[in-house]
Amino acid sequence: ELRKTIVNFVTGQGYIGDRELLRGDLFDVIELRGGDRMKGTLKEPSYTLETFYGKVELPVERVIALMNVGDFRPRQLIVTVDGEIFGGRLAKDTLAMELSSGQTTQVPLSQVTRFGYRKRPNEPEEWTFDKPFMMMRIGDRVAVAMPEQPIDVATRYGVLKVDPKTIAAIVFQSEEHGVHEVRLTDGSRFAGLVSATQFDMTLAGAGPEGQVVKFPVSGISRMQFVAEPEEIDEETTPTLRLANEDMLVGTISGQLKLDTAFDTLTVEGGQIRKLAHASDAGLDVQVTLWDQSIVSGQLQEPQVQVALRSGLVISIPVALIETYDQPEPQPASTMVEKIKETVGRLNAEDWKERDRAAAQLTEMGPIVAPVLKSMRDAQPPEAQQRIDQVLSAVAGAKGAAAAAPTSAVE
Repeated sequence: ELRKTIVNFVTGQGYIGDRELLRGDLFDVIELRGGDRMKGTLKEPSYTLETFYGKVELPVERVIALMNVGDFRPRQLIVTVDGEIFGGRLAKDTLAMELSSGQTTQVPLSQVTRFGYRKRPNEPEEWTFDKPFMMMRIGDRVAVAMPEQPIDVATRYGVLKVDPKTIAAIVFQSEEHGVHEVRLTDGSRFAGLVSATQFDMTLAGAGPEGQVVKFPVSGISRMQFVAEPEEIDEETTPTLRLANEDMLVGTISGQLKLDTAFDTLTVEGGQIRKLAHASDAGLDVQVTLWDQSIVSGQLQEPQVQVALRSGLVISIPVALIETYDQPEPQPASTMVEKIKETVGRLNAEDWKERDRAAAQLTEMGPIVAPVLKSMRDAQPPEAQQRIDQVLSAVAGAKGAAAAAPTSAVE
């Protein structure tokens, strides 16, 4: 009770939600409804549990604890060594325990509040949850195999077929949206509705190997396939922020036709550094190009194509765009050729020529970064080393420029 009142107390693996797991030290332990505790050795060979997604048999070596939840028709939550939680009704109404005296007794399950095994030497220090699992609204947490078929998600950008390998998690109980939230491995997140009514999943943890169970979408709280991605570095990562609070990690692709006050300009999506759009501006946008040129006008098309880092390509309505930032835009083709020619001189026989080429690349500034990164692996070792030095120098200059205070002009 005291630990529950301390906000920053590290609970680790000792809790499931606000319920504390019971574990033994030298013996297994059973806690009864009246408060009594019995210590000894649990003698159950396995646990057969009838769940709402099918019958599951759990081997005893994978089970670490059990809790009885509910007052009228209690159900059992069985916790495994990997942090899985299976909820349902045990097929057996008693638990066999050998007491320290050597006597074996059958403890009625109806009298048990919880039990726990003594800690085993092969238990992990913490549960990582870096493999696919399903978290249900009633508390179950079940490891599953990675699904193979795309998952259909209805969004404001149309129905998307999302490869499960690109999904970090789908949150079905989102605090920010009244719908589902899809989080991708590249850091993107967007709201939508998963169109499936149930998922047929293969158990991959403590349950029977290869068993297929059916999870209704209405009962799922969260579906996670990989560990949550780290926070993105917005100084190097292209991002598109939308009016509905979605954020996409990727680049604008294709060509944009921009009607300005003086002409219609063709803008390559990869060359855009920034794109700003006001909520009441219709199709009017302000575009900052790779060389810091700024042009304003109206886009001819009501949508832009965005290629996410995860490989998904989405058509985004211009009306939903707030800001697009690409810290490392692609230079124009003439500039790319100049950079490539200069990189070629990093392999010159004369070391002075190699030094001059490296200095010229550094003088070009941060715009050389995306081209150098794409060419680096194909260069010989010395050229790779010089490219790394140039990238470090232009990154430092970019950071210094960003940190420099701005002065007012009277």
